[in-house]
Amino acid sequence: MSSLTKRQAWGVAIVAILVLLSPVFLIAFLMADNFLRALFSPTRDAVVVEPTRNALAGTYVSLAATLTLRADQTFEVTNLPSFDMEGERQSCEWNGVGRWTLHRSSLGLLLTDSSRAHGKINCSEGTQDNSFVVLGQQPPYKLYLVIGDPDSGEGLDFVRTAR
Repeated sequence: MSSLTKRQAWGVAIVAILVLLSPVFLIAFLMADNFLRALFSPTRDAVVVEPTRNALAGTYVSLAATLTLRADQTFEVTNLPSFDMEGERQSCEWNGVGRWTLHRSSLGLLLTDSSRAHGKINCSEGTQDNSFVVLGQQPPYKLYLVIGDPDSGEGLDFVRTAR
């Protein structure tokens, strides 16, 4: 049997160290990934202090979709695309009226349809709820519709139009 050369011994030692430290590298990678997702997440600017109904009232637009919120907590939505739970666009759109409410979630302050009375809907079961994250620390606020998994970073930005 031949003995290992000094160079081979160093190679074996380095491989052994890398194998032993691989769980540490994996954990560090996952922590960095979560940190970067939080740092660049569209919901990073979720409101801290709940705004008044008057401060939220207004018309918000994104692409062809329009969402009008009224201070009496009613809304009207036009051409809001529908997505399934995996974030795939459906062939239907939300159009109609309803009532909105605010509540806290892990994403921040959510604006949701409390009435489930959207009007003309041709969407099948399995579509996701249309909950909007309220963004900004002061008016004018923005709304963000999360599409699919909140960790995916996919969503629609709704910007308030001038009154």
